[in-house]
Amino acid sequence: MCSIVTKQTGFDYTATIKKSLVTEASEDTLPYLQTKNFAGVSISYDTDYFIPKSVAKEFPKINLDEKCILFSIVGASVGNIGLFPGDKHCFLSGAICVSKLNNHDDADYLYHYMCSENGQGQIRTCTKGGAQATITIEDIREFDVLLPSEQERAKIGELLSLLDNLITLHQRKLN
Repeated sequence: MCSIVTKQTGFDYTATIKKSLVTEASEDTLPYLQTKNFAGVSISYDTDYFIPKSVAKEFPKINLDEKCILFSIVGASVGNIGLFPGDKHCFLSGAICVSKLNNHDDADYLYHYMCSENGQGQIRTCTKGGAQATITIEDIREFDVLLPSEQERAKIGELLSLLDNLITLHQRKLN
């Protein structure tokens, strides 16, 4: 389903990215998304750090500029799945895996599948460590995803996304 499943490497971060991060946004920077900046379909672009576009250009695989799936892969938030809508251009921090899809129309379906008991069960099975839980990119690449027909995937993803929106609207009304 995915054209790429990857993350930022420690070497990239140490050698280039860390020294380039800034705390003020400008038209020449991109938001640096961390695990605390996403939860499900909610993405916060109000980040602590920003990266110059000139540096981000060196790492096209971890640029977020299309609809894709985010996985939190380290720490207490392991198993948190995000659906990046592709409506902004951002840069990925180190504790997140990005899955860029061959067909963007599958994003809603894959997001909901990975949030389901089947998807979360695979994540729990692969999670390693005690105090600092982790899941590897290789594990994510090996996940089994049940695939109905393309038309059914589109309808399932659309229906579940509509339900998510309805729940959000009712939650706002309740608040």
